[in-house]
Amino acid sequence: MRWNRRCRGLLWGFVLAALLTGCNLVELGYHQLDWIMLQRIERFVYLDADQRRRLEQDIADLQNWHCRTQLPEYVAFLDDLRRDFHAGAITPARVSAYSDRIEGFWYALLERSSRGAGRLLASLSERQLRELDAELDEHARDSAREVRAITRRDNSRDYARLAERQWRRWLGPLNAEQERVIDAWSRAFEPLGDLGVDYRNRLRQQLRGLVADHRGDPAGLDTALQRLVAEIRTAPPADYAARVDANKRLSIDMVAAVAAAADRDQIQHLLQAAGRWRADLAAIGCR
Repeated sequence: MRWNRRCRGLLWGFVLAALLTGCNLVELGYHQLDWIMLQRIERFVYLDADQRRRLEQDIADLQNWHCRTQLPEYVAFLDDLRRDFHAGAITPARVSAYSDRIEGFWYALLERSSRGAGRLLASLSERQLRELDAELDEHARDSAREVRAITRRDNSRDYARLAERQWRRWLGPLNAEQERVIDAWSRAFEPLGDLGVDYRNRLRQQLRGLVADHRGDPAGLDTALQRLVAEIRTAPPADYAARVDANKRLSIDMVAAVAAAADRDQIQHLLQAAGRWRADLAAIGCR
């Protein structure tokens, strides 16, 4: 179970990766997502022929919905970003609004994809559920080890390097003020650490309970998953939510400060890059 704020969904994650790398194969890659998603799911549980056919149809329906309803929103997002950046209007309030929009994209995808997930999970046999549990437990242990390894060392320099690398893709070379802002952000940013590990474990246990309670009842499981999604969005643990919100405020201020320090060449670089990415997304044809 990897439904958490750290994970932003395969479809949206692909779009962000394409934007950040300037990939000119956006349409080709986008239309491979159905195969990629199927392969990722089958890494966790072996499906019989009927389950695979239903899952293929659910993934196709999800991608069609995403292409028709979400890609236009991403294009509008880029249009607004370009307009605000050109006008010098990337204030903390505007960055916060952009963050809320991205979070809205994520939850729309999560809510929509839970329908197919409910149908699949309700159909799993006891053997398949044991197989899935074993894979998820192994993934959780690996993830926890990685998280705790990070928290045992000073990782602020790693965060700074990552942020600088992403910003250079948007702006080109950074100036001294921007580097200073990013360095200060990286020193203040506090990883979720065990809070994130514990919350993911709690969600995984909740999911197991829901599946056990709704065996052979896809409609009931779909309703239960929708409630779980709402809980993830509105009622995470207080200490977890406080850490997420504190980091979010730090990051919003960092983005606004880096943007405010942008020179004319950097602004032009972003406008041109965002324009190319916008054109790539707008050119994707829905099947």
